[in-house]
Amino acid sequence: MSMKKKLQLSTLIKVQKFLEDLILTQEKYITDYNDTEMNVISSLDSVVEAESELVKVKEAIQTANDSKHSDGKTNRYYIFYLSNLKMRKIFLQNVKTTEKSQLTQEKIAEQIAEIDKKINEIKSKLTEFNTKEISIELNETIVTIL
Repeated sequence: MSMKKKLQLSTLIKVQKFLEDLILTQEKYITDYNDTEMNVISSLDSVVEAESELVKVKEAIQTANDSKHSDGKTNRYYIFYLSNLKMRKIFLQNVKTTEKSQLTQEKIAEQIAEIDKKINEIKSKLTEFNTKEISIELNETIVTIL
């Protein structure tokens, strides 16, 4: 039986992780004990049910991430932008410099400082956004766990 529930986006992300871990655990159990007297059929039923709930949770997260911030950009935009900034920071941290280098250590340090500033701004936006409540219909068993 399904129940409508309002959850913060941050909680919904935790539910996603919980369901993914549950599926992995049950699949491992099935794999390990399929040739024994242990009942793996109920575990398979649990996997199917958890997968169904996981699809609902992922869809709700994606829908929420399409919502816009006050600046008109979506949460998804900031997630992707944050990922790009982190990659660029790693790249810059690995650039080797010499006396002849066009990119000096000082220029690299300035770039990294600017990236860190942008990362902190985006993290703040994402944290604020993750307190937004999302309505989702979940299986009663999952709702009771919350």
